Amino acid sequence: MSETRLREDICRFGRSLFERGLTPGSSGNISVKLDDGGYMVTPTNASLGFLDPARMSRLGADGRLVSGDAPTKEVPLHTTLYQTAARRAPWCICIPPIRWRCRCCRKSTRAQPCRR
Repeated sequence: MSETRLREDICRFGRSLFERGLTPGSSGNISVKLDDGGYMVTPTNASLGFLDPARMSRLGADGRLVSGDAPTKEVPLHTTLYQTAARRAPWCICIPPIRWRCRCCRKSTRAQPCRR
């Protein structure tokens, strides 16, 4: 898949989450590990409903910004997930309102790999 297509897919997926009320405001992040070992991640403080493909954060394999806006502050979490996961599937980390209620009740929450 081309990097252009990947950027567009991330934006489309982000908009879908936003339109369903799963990521209010600027909550939630999406990342994909690239074939070269780098990452494509959503920018910091970006609303998933209004992502711009040209502004997606492109990180090198070392985690440094290569192009785009400053990456999400959650990059260490995303890179750890890729390092420990058995597969290289894209990750979406969002904390929708219902998850906040679970946290208030002290129930466990876990990041889950995105599934199409």
